[in-house]
Amino acid sequence: MTCLVQIQQPRLEDLDRLPDPVLGKIMPVFNGNVEYRLNHTAFSIKHDKTGDFQELLPLEDGDLDILSLFDRDLTLEQIAAQIEVDGSLADAAAYPRVKALFLKLARCAVCYPAQSLVDEIGESEW
Repeated sequence: MTCLVQIQQPRLEDLDRLPDPVLGKIMPVFNGNVEYRLNHTAFSIKHDKTGDFQELLPLEDGDLDILSLFDRDLTLEQIAAQIEVDGSLADAAAYPRVKALFLKLARCAVCYPAQSLVDEIGESEW
């Protein structure tokens, strides 16, 4: 007999409710089913019906550097630390911007955590 255990995970749109110590450990990855484009001014995704690329969010200085570190087995905290070292953003601004970009993309299902969050937050909280 095979038993399947369903482990409840937070929904992508609820990730912003997680405390920073948990969020900071998330390794962001892009959804392979979403076609996207990056340039210095915008993050755009391909519309399913029209095939046209539509701007999802405008990009600010340093955002391209941050997004280039997604999908690299780095946590949000590690990405912020790297951005600080590179000087792309001021130290105090790095983590809040990394977190904001991830959460915005996660709410749109463009990005998600690479790992299970159950160990970090416990199943009962969701």
